Amino acid sequence: MREGMFWAAGQLYGLHFSPLKHIEVQHPDVTVYEVKNAKGAHVGLWYFDPFAREGKRSGAWMNEYRTQNRLGKNVTPIVSNNANFVKGAPGQNVLISWDDAQTLFHEFGHALHGLLSSAT
Repeated sequence: MREGMFWAAGQLYGLHFSPLKHIEVQHPDVTVYEVKNAKGAHVGLWYFDPFAREGKRSGAWMNEYRTQNRLGKNVTPIVSNNANFVKGAPGQNVLISWDDAQTLFHEFGHALHGLLSSAT
């Protein structure tokens, strides 16, 4: 599903997502991606935290850790999508329902809004 979301964002908005390995995260299941536009310019960072774990609230949501703005200098956004899917066994795919897939894309839409915001 993640690759499908990346494909859709590329087709619609020319965005490219590249994994970043050097950024510390709060849990090993969290991945970070640099987002660039079609011209290769940095747009922002997208964190993905898809799996349930003890202490994590239930549901699915988008967070904005840093809001885009252009007051004095260009500040790029840092956003995340979070969900609570059950992690598959090692080497196994994670299967989700159609409703969960719709929710995942819906929340990714909020992240795209945060990433593509262009306000002064």
